[in-house]
This record gives sequence, C-alpha cells and structure tokens, in this order.
Amino acid sequence: MINFDTSIEEFITSYLEAKGYYNMEFEEGRHLYYDKDDKNENGLFIYDVYNEEDTGHFEVLIEELKELKDIEFKEINFVIIVRSIKQKYSLPKNGDFNDELSKIKNDLKQLLEEKQLRNIKIHYKFIPLANDFLVDSFKSFDIKIRERYRATQATPLDNPKTNGMVFTANLFDIVKLYDKMGDSLFNDNLRIGLEDKQDLLEVAPEITKTLKNNPEEFWFLNNGITIIMDEKSLDLSSNNFLRLNNNIDYKKSKISVINGAQTISAASKFFFEDAKTEDTKIINEYRTDKSRLDYFAKEISNDCLNPRKEKYENEISSHLMKFFNENKEINIENTKEFIQKLLEESKIKEDKELISEKLLQKIIPNQFSINKAERQADVLLRVIYYSNQKDAIRIKSKITIALNRQKPMRMGDIALASQFVQNINYYNGLDIDNDSFSIIRRGEPEAPDFKRHSLDTVMKMLMIISEKNPGKLGSSKLSKQLEEKDKRDGLIIFRDDSIFKGVFNSKSSMEEDNETREEFKNSFKVQY
Repeated sequence: MINFDTSIEEFITSYLEAKGYYNMEFEEGRHLYYDKDDKNENGLFIYDVYNEEDTGHFEVLIEELKELKDIEFKEINFVIIVRSIKQKYSLPKNGDFNDELSKIKNDLKQLLEEKQLRNIKIHYKFIPLANDFLVDSFKSFDIKIRERYRATQATPLDNPKTNGMVFTANLFDIVKLYDKMGDSLFNDNLRIGLEDKQDLLEVAPEITKTLKNNPEEFWFLNNGITIIMDEKSLDLSSNNFLRLNNNIDYKKSKISVINGAQTISAASKFFFEDAKTEDTKIINEYRTDKSRLDYFAKEISNDCLNPRKEKYENEISSHLMKFFNENKEINIENTKEFIQKLLEESKIKEDKELISEKLLQKIIPNQFSINKAERQADVLLRVIYYSNQKDAIRIKSKITIALNRQKPMRMGDIALASQFVQNINYYNGLDIDNDSFSIIRRGEPEAPDFKRHSLDTVMKMLMIISEKNPGKLGSSKLSKQLEEKDKRDGLIIFRDDSIFKGVFNSKSSMEEDNETREEFKNSFKVQY
C-alpha cells in the first residue's frame, strides 16, 4: 500500500520486485527497466508520471526508448503514475491523453517479438508524489452529515477508552477524502479496496447501478462505512458536517476506514470516470447527423415540453445545433443556461424545475447521473474514536475482524490481526533494528529490499528454519499453522509456537518500559 512516506523510488522498486524484475534498482531520471540477462523473462517495464499541465506527456520516455532500437520483448508493462484517485479513473477515458498514448503504444509495439498491442499492459497507479504537499493540502476535511441531533451515540467503552457515533453522511464527500489520501485511507483495514477482479465483479456493478439510477436509495441498500480515528482527529463542533483533522504520527494518518473500502473504491470509480467524454460521444453524433438531431428534438418535445405546435420541434433542433456548435465542452453549467433560455423562449412557466431536470437528463445523461448522485447519495457512517493511542491497536483489530468476516475474507487476512503480526509491524515502526521487517496485506507488493513480506512468505521462511528442511513445505498447509490458540485483548494468539516463537506471539510490544523493549529486541535477534 502507498503510505504518506512512499516515494516513486520505493514504489518502482517494490513493483519491480513484485513482478519478478530481479537485479533491478531505481535510477533517478530513468523511466525504463528490463533484465539485461534475460530480456524475455519479464519483458520491459516503463513508467511515466502524469502531469495534466504537460502537452507532450511522453517526450522524455520516447528519447529513452530510442536506446532499445535493436531489442525485442515478449511483453511490456507500462505504469502511469497519477496524482489522485480521480485521475486514476478519468484518465483512461481522456480523449486527448489517449491520442498521445496511442502514438507511443505504436512505438512500443515495434519492440515486441509479436507486434501485438495486447502484449502492452497499461496500469494506472496513484502515488502521493510530494509528501509535504499531501500533508499540507489535508490539514482538515469536512464531510456533510444530516443534523447532528439525528446522530446515534454509542455507549462508551472504558477499557480501552473508546466512543462511537452513527451519522447519515454524504457519500461523495467520503469519496473526495479517498481522492486525497488514496489507499492510505485503508491503513488499518485488513483489505485495501477492489483490486481483486472477482471482488469487482461481485460488488461494483450493484453499487454503480444504484448510484446511476436511484442514488436516493443508496443508504438503504448499502451496509455502510466505518471510520476509526484518534479522538484529536475528530471535530464535532458543527451541526452539519464532521471535520476531520489530519493528525499525523510518523507520517501515518490516524484516520482509517476499517469497513467499507469496497464501497468507497467502487463509488469513486463511478464518480471519477470521465462522464463528459461519454456525453461528448453522443453529442458529436448529433453534430454530424441532422436526422438524428431532429429525432432527438422530437423526443425532447414529446417527453419534456409537450408543445401543441408541431413546428416547435424544428425550433428545438435549431437551438440544440447552435448550442452544440458554440460550445466545444458541454457541461452541467452551460447546459443549465441553455435550458433556461429555451424555457423562456417557449414561454413555459409551470413545472419549470421538473422540466429543467428532465431536459438536463436527456442532453447530458452521464453528467446528470453523477451530479445527482453527488447530491443525493447518502451512506450510513459509523465513526469510532479512541483517546489512548497505546490501546488503539486492540480495538482496531477486534472491530476490523468483526466487520470483515463476509466473503472474500480469508484466514490469512484475519491472521493479520494477530499478536504476532501486530508486534512485528510495531517493532519495525520503532526503527531500532536494521534487520526488522514488516508484514503486508493481500494485494500489496512484496519488496525484499525494503523488507516488506506477506504473511505467507514469512511463514514459509520460519517453517524452513524451524524444520531445517525446505522440502517439508510441499506437504504442509499454511492455514494449519494459523490456528487460533487464544485471544488476548482482541488479538489472535497462534497455536503453533514452533514457528511463532517467543514473546512476539504472546505479549504486547507496545509496553512503554525499557525492560519490555529490551526483551523484544533480544527475542527478535534470536528468533527472527
């Protein structure tokens, strides 16, 4: 996952490791990588940082590609790094950008053994490129809610000290929060959104269908979103919105969605895909086909205006043609202005608001759907906040497991909320041992150079060390080693102490006293 402190260097190196581009190292100013010992094993990897102010996006990359004139590859992976979630979803449908992308894809095609464009894989990845900019741009963020007096207050917990409230919140505001933070918003979730294709197939279509056709029903048809945060991050002084203050510790935000990552990911895809481009495709057909425009004018006349004089259809057609030709970009604002003038000229005074909405939906259906969903789609938002950072990990893990037991949660996901994993990651965060490592979640890229490993990888290494026999892995089911022996403060204690040895599986490393830290330090050196 991309955190606040992630640089392009770390991301690219992690990506290369995860995709099997071995012996590769990030080089400043270099945009392409391949294994010089075996060019066909992994193919060519290239990346480019998208900047919407640039017109020639790939000029530097084209210069580098000239070096590869006489080399051929089986496959090319092309990662386009963007600055926001909105860019990630809207860029693939941006006409001007795609024109430039098509040109460089043709250049890339010449480097392939089989000159097939399908062997060029395009990926869009969001990375907060400038940490200072990211942090400064999000000192506080407001989420619109129904009046606070309508909120439900939970009975507070005393140990650990935790409180909670339930609100009806504007979904689009939460999506905009995701646009600022990216997957860092899911720091404490056991999953990181809709990266898995099967998850996408099961969840996204229903969310999109509701947002597009009946956004006012979203609150009733969705399980809701749960955010957990430090008490200092939450400002409840307003009656109409929640203010989130970005209280950062060690470059990590203390605001995290622990349930609802799939909802937010799917909703952001709906809101941020380029609706203007979709509408422009239809309008361009009206611009070039007079008969189609006349038919559209008749449809508008019958469905929206219902005039008594048949000749008015011709007037509507003329008005539409003039509007389409005078405005290269058709959007909500200029379409509303056009509709207002049209109603004035047609002398329609009754039901103007209803007719205006019908016309807007007819002329720019995609933008209309998104605009309506931005205003009308509400979601049940549960906000949990704690006052003691030291105890926070207990309540986070307990709640996250409870809220994420639905498909496709796996035993390996649940095991991330174990004493062992939490201790390993907390110990790594203390930065007191050069050999420390972190355990990442399913879907995140492993990176040996940066000492980021999946739980499966760590378990395999520990089993080999424990058994002194690599061959034993072939007959072992890793899930068996994840059996639960006990729970302590909501965290799983593993049964298999031949692999998960010492205090890392049995005691919390978050104790403040020096004696405990020294105990963990000694145990880590011996066992891990």
